[in-house]
Amino acid sequence: MALVGSTPLAARAQLFARVPSPAPLPPGPADQALGTDGFYLEADTIIRDDENHTITAKGSVEARYNGKVLRAAEIHDDQATGVIMAHGDVQLLNPDGTSEFAKDMTLDKDFSAGLALAFSTRQEPNVKMVADEAIRLNKDAMALNKAVFTVCDICAADGSPKEPTWSIQAAQVIQDHDHKVIFYRHAVIRVAGLPVAYTPIFWHTDPSAKRGSGFLAPLIAIDRRGFSYQQPYLWVISPYADLTLAPQLNTKVSSILNGEYRERFYSGQIDARFGYTYAQQFDSKGQEYDDLTSRSYILASGAFVINPKWTWGFSAERVTDPLLFQRYAVANAFDPRGLFATDDQRLLSQIYAVEQDSRSYLSIAMMSYQGLRVGDLNGTFPTVAPVVEGRFEPNLLILGGRVRLEGSGVVLERPRNPYTDAPPGQDSRRATIGGDWRSSYTFYNGIRLEPFLEGRGDLYNAENPSVPLTGPTEIQGPATIDGTTLIYNGNHTTGRLLGTAGLDASWPFYRRTGDLTVVLEPLAQLAVSPRAVNNPYIPNEDSQVIDFDETNLFEANKSPGFDYYEGGARANVGGRVTLRWDSGGQIQLVGGRSLRTQPDPTLPASSSLNQTASDWVVAASAQPFSGLSGYTRALIDSHTDDVRRLEAGLNAGGARINGFFRYLYDNVDPTLPKTQNAQFGGQVLVTKHWGLSGSASWDLANKVTPQEAIGLVYQDECTHWELIYQHDGTYNRTLRPSDTIMLRLLLVTLGSTGYQRPDFR
Repeated sequence: MALVGSTPLAARAQLFARVPSPAPLPPGPADQALGTDGFYLEADTIIRDDENHTITAKGSVEARYNGKVLRAAEIHDDQATGVIMAHGDVQLLNPDGTSEFAKDMTLDKDFSAGLALAFSTRQEPNVKMVADEAIRLNKDAMALNKAVFTVCDICAADGSPKEPTWSIQAAQVIQDHDHKVIFYRHAVIRVAGLPVAYTPIFWHTDPSAKRGSGFLAPLIAIDRRGFSYQQPYLWVISPYADLTLAPQLNTKVSSILNGEYRERFYSGQIDARFGYTYAQQFDSKGQEYDDLTSRSYILASGAFVINPKWTWGFSAERVTDPLLFQRYAVANAFDPRGLFATDDQRLLSQIYAVEQDSRSYLSIAMMSYQGLRVGDLNGTFPTVAPVVEGRFEPNLLILGGRVRLEGSGVVLERPRNPYTDAPPGQDSRRATIGGDWRSSYTFYNGIRLEPFLEGRGDLYNAENPSVPLTGPTEIQGPATIDGTTLIYNGNHTTGRLLGTAGLDASWPFYRRTGDLTVVLEPLAQLAVSPRAVNNPYIPNEDSQVIDFDETNLFEANKSPGFDYYEGGARANVGGRVTLRWDSGGQIQLVGGRSLRTQPDPTLPASSSLNQTASDWVVAASAQPFSGLSGYTRALIDSHTDDVRRLEAGLNAGGARINGFFRYLYDNVDPTLPKTQNAQFGGQVLVTKHWGLSGSASWDLANKVTPQEAIGLVYQDECTHWELIYQHDGTYNRTLRPSDTIMLRLLLVTLGSTGYQRPDFR
């Protein structure tokens, strides 16, 4: 029996009551009316043959089942065998957003297995595959014969075909969705259509995978190590852990194995970088010397949540050779890790615990340092075991103001004296307890007054405290002189009480002009404390340098640590001007100085705070529009108007250009050499795909160029590569100035998209 639709209504026949599919996929929102087993078919003509159990649909055919959509010029459905054959511009749209196209396609009743001729598919992210023949083994695996894979554009802007930037052509491609991997047999890698490499077997992570094992982008360089090739391989151990091994092969010197292990736990994560080589040291020309021995490094950190209030973490940083990072070009070796940070060219190992909520904070930590600079003597660096800091703000008001209680303590141990590099060491211990009170009053005319009180008590215990002899010194106890260092022999305990009463005042003036808002704000602070005195039994560990700038201009105590406390009667005066545009642009200027009734000889002369009138502090920041920002800050001599310190920076970013500029001039401390340097870095796209990158640093005071680099850049939707020339002009022990040529190559989905760091937030 044959049924032929002869009217437009009959031509839109709808068929349901399909045989249920085992474990069907949930239907898409548009197919909710079909349920999990419903089948929908529409066409210009539908022929139903009940005797042979077939349905034939012709003309603009569209079939829907289990969220999938099949379109073709003609579809033949054999209900007895469950085989569906589609002919003519066949399209299969899957619920996950992928699309498949073919000249002819044969499918099973679930649209999940079958055969396609003249096949092509588009998948996320921007993946295209074409093949003479495609065999879908099941919903998780597909084999393509005589196939090509690419993520590059294959059509120009006008719609005409174009050769992809790169592609992989293979006799057979197998895409395994279950294991998230794509295998190739007899693969040829082509660049701009030209064959550049062949391999009988090749594989990479499926681009749809968030993380997958495989080779990452290599780094190629020619420098003091000769020809250097570093090839990382990512091994995804589990959904929560991975290991990257990156052997660096060098032609002139010994190779090194770099690695990184990362694991996420239910409460936190760890990240451990490491490296090992069995080698001699080598100089700037790659000439090896010294003993053949094991050389290694570790740069590890971790952070864990104990409960909503408590966290703990650690960092472990050590290296066997001070120049190992420079010799083997280990990137980002001095990035901060853990709760505390240290200076460049110095490593810090620590373990800490932190408690924090809306009203309290407590941290406990132990630390150990390793210095890598010329002149660093690790025996003189302290072992901190432990350092404790705590704050608590009770939920109460006293005279309308809030109260905060503070406490801290530290134990420092040194095997050698920091001034003489000889035993005995200088150990010290400090315990501090204190608190402060602050209130705020705003009057009808806009004047804002904030009175405050600060007080604390310190208890110090020091063994053999020492101070450098910089002039006439009054010896206050049993002491010996070692060269230019005065050492107070024995164990000394001393205490002190400190306090400050003060008032912060501001009076902002507001004006609106067009789309511009102007705020002019005079600022002043008055503070009175007991005069500071030098106590030889209190070692100055954390306040040897006091930088005076806009960040601490209105601080009653400008000391960065606890060992020094600013005293006497003083006033900090200045002002702030802010310009804001409705479009989002902003400019801000801050300036001021510190005044005191009497000079304070305990303050470092380089800061000018020891005088009755300090130098002028000026700072400005600007962001006139999105993509451009700048800042500057200066310290200006109050007597000569000379600039003693100047720092300026500019940042720019846009669709085709980005970069930065930094300048620093520092002549604050007359006992130290003048510092004057500048840095620049950026990239500009000259055309849509081609551009230039460059960076440089200049030591203007010594008229040398520590570092400069220039690079050629190419990037498109699927490729990014840089060819970089770099000159290192620094002298660091046996390492002299050297030149490096580097090639960075990144093919999207090959060692890039497939490698994503776990999100540990």
